[in-house]
Amino acid sequence: MNIKRYFRRAIGKNDQNAAGNGRKSPKPIKYLTKLAQIPQLSEAERSDLEKVNEQFVFRTNDYYQSLIDWNDPDDPIRRIVMPDIQELDDWGQLDASNEEKYTKVKGLEHKYTSTALLLVNEVCAAYCRFCFRKRLFMDENDEVTKDISEGLEYIRKHKEITNVLLTGGDPMIMSTSKLEPIIKQIREIDHVKIIRIGTKIPAFNPHKIVNDPSLHEMIKTYSKDEKKIYIMAHFNHPRELTEIAVKGL
Repeated sequence: MNIKRYFRRAIGKNDQNAAGNGRKSPKPIKYLTKLAQIPQLSEAERSDLEKVNEQFVFRTNDYYQSLIDWNDPDDPIRRIVMPDIQELDDWGQLDASNEEKYTKVKGLEHKYTSTALLLVNEVCAAYCRFCFRKRLFMDENDEVTKDISEGLEYIRKHKEITNVLLTGGDPMIMSTSKLEPIIKQIREIDHVKIIRIGTKIPAFNPHKIVNDPSLHEMIKTYSKDEKKIYIMAHFNHPRELTEIAVKGL
């Protein structure tokens, strides 16, 4: 199967959107963190959603916003990143997966025998409204650490760990110059065979992947037949698979 042809059929005319085509991004992606930056919202909508904004941070970018059909109030892309008043319904727990129980040192979780999670940052290219780690983006949260040395030492001591998942936040929003030292240090731990990078950058900002040759070189350097790097790309809807997104994959 020709995967590019398949994706073009799946996304149809929406793939022709100027921001999502296969050309290089004509200008840097602009990140949007204020509802006032979203002109498609009415004043009434903006007023209501500001209440959500006060509790849960808002972040998106102009590339991803360009994929939204603003004529459809239930547009799936819109629902992924735009605040919803229902988020203020008070139920459930902020730590829905009970991650605190499996946190062994700051920034590292060890729930499954062979797998460790390293939370390397608390920023994404946009914030999914359904994120089960919303708590990481709240002011009082300090679960993520900028210093992963303690987490790396834990991995070194636990030889049953053969698989390390980098997560956050989104590791791939980091510059390659910041991400590569993390990859390099993990690669120096002999019993770790697999490094996985959990990311939604291929959907949220594929231009970053396509236009960063240093990222491509890093993957080639540290992903070998016997010790692979896997990109765990997070897509929610076929319309996210624009031509530039498929090129990034």
